Amino acid sequence: MDTDKDTNEDTTPGAVHVDSSSIKGQENDGSTTRRRALLFTGIMVILLAIIIGSVLGSVLGTTDASLNNNICEGAHPIMLGDDVTDVIEASLENGATVVPQAPSCGSATSPTGPGVWYTVTGNGGTITASTCNGTDFDSQVSVFTGGICGQLTCVDGNFTACGGSQSLVNFPSIQNQTYHVLVHGLDGASGNFTLVIANARLVMLFDLFVDYKVSMQALQDFSSPQYEALAWMANSDSTDLQRTMSDDELVERFVLVLLYFATGGANWLAQVRFLTPSLNTCSWNSILYGRIIGVGCNAEDGNKISRSIPTEIGLLSNLEVLSLPSNALTGTIPSELGQISNLNLHSNALNGTIPSELGQISNLQGLSLFANALTGTIPSELGQMPNLEYLDLHNNPLTGTIPSELGQLSTLGDLFLSFNNLTGTIPSELGQMSNLQDLWMRDNALTGTIPSELGLIANLQDLSLTSNALTGTIPTELGQIATLERLYLNDNAVTGTVPTELGHVRTYRATVGHVRYVDF
Repeated sequence: MDTDKDTNEDTTPGAVHVDSSSIKGQENDGSTTRRRALLFTGIMVILLAIIIGSVLGSVLGTTDASLNNNICEGAHPIMLGDDVTDVIEASLENGATVVPQAPSCGSATSPTGPGVWYTVTGNGGTITASTCNGTDFDSQVSVFTGGICGQLTCVDGNFTACGGSQSLVNFPSIQNQTYHVLVHGLDGASGNFTLVIANARLVMLFDLFVDYKVSMQALQDFSSPQYEALAWMANSDSTDLQRTMSDDELVERFVLVLLYFATGGANWLAQVRFLTPSLNTCSWNSILYGRIIGVGCNAEDGNKISRSIPTEIGLLSNLEVLSLPSNALTGTIPSELGQISNLNLHSNALNGTIPSELGQISNLQGLSLFANALTGTIPSELGQMPNLEYLDLHNNPLTGTIPSELGQLSTLGDLFLSFNNLTGTIPSELGQMSNLQDLWMRDNALTGTIPSELGLIANLQDLSLTSNALTGTIPTELGQIATLERLYLNDNAVTGTVPTELGHVRTYRATVGHVRYVDF
C-alpha cells in the first residue's frame, strides 16, 4: 500500500478534530494518509445466543405457570426501558395450557399445544423478539396487536431461525402501543426456552461497535460510559439521521458520545450542542469568543459539495488555501488560482487535464489531486514551483512520461505518482531532489532500468517501483542512502542478485530471478 502525507491541517482552537479516514474500513486507494490533527477513531445484524442473551440482557428471573401467563389475559409485562434489554426465562411445562385463542401468524402455525404470553410496549423503533438464546424444543414466536385477547391481529411470526429450532421476529413498533408476544411449540412441542425482547437498534449498534474493536466487555457493563453511549445512540438519538450515516460515521458519532459520558459531559459548563439528536456530529459546537468550541470536522470528511469549481475563484486575490477534498466535484481544475499556498482537491470526480498554469504559482507548497479522473500528461511546468513540498497525483488515469523537470523541485519532500498509466523511463534527474523522502511510482507501465542517480537522494526513506516493467539490475548506489527504510521492487523484470549494500533496509521486496521476496 502506498503512503502519502497530508499537508492540510485544521488547527481551529478548542475543536475536536474528526477524521473519518482514521476509522476501520477507510482506505486511500493505494495510499495511507499521515495525519497531524487530533483524530477520533447500519445494516441489521442480530446477535444471537451469547450476545443477545447474556451480553445485552438483564435477567428478570424465571417465570412459569405460577405467573398465570399461560393465557393471554395473564400475559406477563416486559419493560423495554431506555437502558435495559429484558430477558425472560420461562417453561411451557408445569401447567401451561393450549392457547386456542391465538391464530396462525406469519410463518408460525396456530398453537396446538401449550404457550406462554408476554406484553411489551412499543417505543417507536424496531423490536426483536427471539428465542435464539437457546431452547430444548422446536419453538415458535408470534407477535400480535389489538389489545383485547381474542381479538388480536397478527404482526408477524416465525417458527425457524438462527439454527432451526429457535425463532426470531423483528417488528416495527408504534410508540406506547401494546404488543402481545406468544411463545409456543411447533406441533405441540414444549420445553424450556429463553425469550429476549430487545431494542433491535441497540443490537445492531452493539454488533457494529464490536466489529470496530470497541471492548465487548465495556459495552456489556451497564455502569460504563461505553454502555451509556451505546444506549443513548440506540434510544435517544435520531434514527432518521442515523439511517443516512455510513458505518464509519456511526462509529465516529459513538466515539464523541463516549467522550461526553466519559468526561462527565452533563457537568460541562458549555454543552456546545453535544448530544443534540437532530444535528450532524460536525455541528456539535458553538462559537465562543470568536472561536469554535466543540467538534470541528476536517475538510477531508467531505461536505457533499458537488458540481464544479467556478473559474471566478481566481478573483479571490488573498486566497491562500483551497481545500475541497472527498466531495463530488466534477468538471475541470480552474487555471487561474492566484497565489495560493495549498491546493487540495483529492477524492473527487474532477476530469480534464492538470492545468500547466499551476506551475506559475510560486507560493504553492502542497498540491494534492489524487483519486480523481484527471487525464493527459503531467505538465512539465510543475517543475517550476520553487516552494513545492508535497505533490500527490496518484490514482488518476494520467498518461505519458514523467517530466524530467520534476527533478528541479529541490524543496519537494513527497512525490506520489502511483496507480496511473505512465510510460517511458524513470528520469535520472529525479536524483537531484535532495529533500525527497517518499518516492512512489508503483503500478504504472514504466520501462528501462532503475537510474543509479536515485542513490543521490540522501534523505529518501521510501521507494516504491512495484508493478512496472523495469529491467536490468538493482543499482548498488541505492545502498548508499543511509535513511532508506522501505524498498519495493517486486513485480518487475529486474535480474541479477540483491546488492549486499541493501542490508540495512528494513523492508525490501524484489523479484530477482526465481527469488520472489527477500525480507530484511
